[in-house]
Amino acid sequence: MEAGICVASLNNETNQLNLSNIGDSGLMVLRHIDSETAGSYRRDRHTTPRDTRQNDLRIAFLSQQQLKSFNLPYQLGSSDIPEHGGNFETPTDANNHSMTVLPGDIIVLATDGLFDNLDLNDLVSHIHDWE
Repeated sequence: MEAGICVASLNNETNQLNLSNIGDSGLMVLRHIDSETAGSYRRDRHTTPRDTRQNDLRIAFLSQQQLKSFNLPYQLGSSDIPEHGGNFETPTDANNHSMTVLPGDIIVLATDGLFDNLDLNDLVSHIHDWE
């Protein structure tokens, strides 16, 4: 049995989001970003005022997949077959990240089933429509 894993925790007192990820699952933080608060996040220099824009939701953070090669993600696992026993990663191989989240941020925690099958811009648009 093998699996990728993504574990996140949020400290509501400090607004600190902590993430450990192995494989091709992941986490995305979306944030409403306008010209006053965008800073380095803002890539598309809108001049339209925020209240008249259709969508100011942007990706503030996106975890990176861990792949050995194309379509071969890191995997936690165990096997009774001796030749398979050494092919798995351990928890120490996880990517760890910590960041401050802001009020209004949207956190998306998903498997590769979402991230592989939906373009990130389309995903942001769907979440904006949902919101």
